[in-house]
Amino acid sequence: MMSMSIQSDVEILSVQAVEYYAQKHHLSEGDVFDLFCKHQVFEKILIQHETLHQLDMEETFQYVEEIIKENALELVLYHGSNIAFDEIDLGKSHNRRDFGRGFYCTVLESQAEEWAKRLYLRSHKGGRYVYRYLFHQTEGPEDQALCCSGSGVAGVYQRKPHERRHPARL
Repeated sequence: MMSMSIQSDVEILSVQAVEYYAQKHHLSEGDVFDLFCKHQVFEKILIQHETLHQLDMEETFQYVEEIIKENALELVLYHGSNIAFDEIDLGKSHNRRDFGRGFYCTVLESQAEEWAKRLYLRSHKGGRYVYRYLFHQTEGPEDQALCCSGSGVAGVYQRKPHERRHPARL
């Protein structure tokens, strides 16, 4: 379950981003909301909230600008691991993580590479793997599903990775 402070942080950050973008580009907040939905900006803010809330607002706004400028109608997520796998098995997930049992992903490839490196150095088993997952707006629930917790999206689940890289770049 998403804590109230995380949910509040994400909501505040999202509102500030909408207001900023609307003012900068002379758009209505409704138009910006539609644009953010089209480019999955809200989902990306949620997924990266831990990193974004540590940045100053200008860097956060720059992140939003880059999302829109890319004009990509897909969400790209990365997962770093020391284990090679072909499908996600949530049964192997531990409940001792920040948000409990789950499959943790990031929109930052470098962060996934760091996770893979740390897991490998901690266990000295397996290798360093970075998995890349693509989520297109047109795909249906048979291809992907959003895992909800409380009133927000806590994670995204796709059965098979789009790509696996071994070893991860360090």
